[in-house]
Amino acid sequence: MTEFDVVVLGGGLSGSRAALRAAELGGKVGLVEKGTIGRKGFLRRNILLTECLSNNDSVEWVSLLERQEKLANEYCENLKSKLAQADIVLLEGEGRLAGPNEISVQGKEKTHSVKGKSLILACGSEPSFPSTLPREENVIISIDEIYQLKKIPEKVLLVGAGKWGAEAALGFQKLGCKVFLCVDSVEILPEMDSEFNLKVEAQLKSRKIKFCLIKKSFHFLKMGMI
Repeated sequence: MTEFDVVVLGGGLSGSRAALRAAELGGKVGLVEKGTIGRKGFLRRNILLTECLSNNDSVEWVSLLERQEKLANEYCENLKSKLAQADIVLLEGEGRLAGPNEISVQGKEKTHSVKGKSLILACGSEPSFPSTLPREENVIISIDEIYQLKKIPEKVLLVGAGKWGAEAALGFQKLGCKVFLCVDSVEILPEMDSEFNLKVEAQLKSRKIKFCLIKKSFHFLKMGMI
């Protein structure tokens, strides 16, 4: 069994940075990731937040996707190179906790275990779909699937706010979409204070983004708002 000072579970943006920092501090580091290092996080963060967004023309959208895919590939290669230079061991496969200091890694051909004096869980989260809006390809999707859209829709309903919801709303609006933001809390960013939330709401309203607090998504559907 391979042993490390630090084992990081999850090779997204946060996990990669944590691994690099641990290596900088002199630790022997193992990084477990089942996909491409940093790719999902890069696309999620950049696909709608770029200055080249100007309209909702389908040809421009395809060009944007191609550029972002190229940038994502370059970013991932650079990140992988940084990890190698820092002597971080990349463990490819799906990782699961197997004990207090042990992670089981399911690779393509075999399963092996690694131990760490410290474990960092940076495996992120998966979106949940309410029963009123089950997943439907190209119609009801998660924020991680935006880059799979073949064209930009005229109207978009975003269920759930927070940082990602607010940023996605602004990104879709910049593309020319009519945006509805459905929030099941009293504030768009519950973790921030009321004054900050008022400023965020004002910014969204100035962009003609419509939102409703403490409402369920099916209310919008029944009312024919989208």
